[in-house]
Amino acid sequence: GIVTLDDGEGLTGDPIVYAGVVYFSTWVPEADRCDGGEGRLYGIDFEDCTQGIDTDSDGTVDTTDELYVAHEDKYISGITVTSQGTLFYGISGADTDGASDPVGQLSSSSDAFLGTQTLAWLEVF
Repeated sequence: GIVTLDDGEGLTGDPIVYAGVVYFSTWVPEADRCDGGEGRLYGIDFEDCTQGIDTDSDGTVDTTDELYVAHEDKYISGITVTSQGTLFYGISGADTDGASDPVGQLSSSSDAFLGTQTLAWLEVF
């Protein structure tokens, strides 16, 4: 599959792949670049470029979800995924009074271990 970005939209960091989903951040400038733009965090399925993140918070990833999460006039960078499947990403424009959060957070709806099981074996002699 192919995901077509908007005119002028560009990556703001390196893409990462976690549990079959490709995550990457972009910036879409306004027509007048002095007016800001929109930061986007994409989450697309590695196999077919369909939705890969639960943007409507209903607990499932399906066609009702968007391909990305948008932050108006905020620059997104630095995507990190924890071993439990939580995504953290940096958001520009944090206020010193704490009114805006400098870190975004999403939960990956993918099984982090893709259905594998852990098996332990212990022998005592």
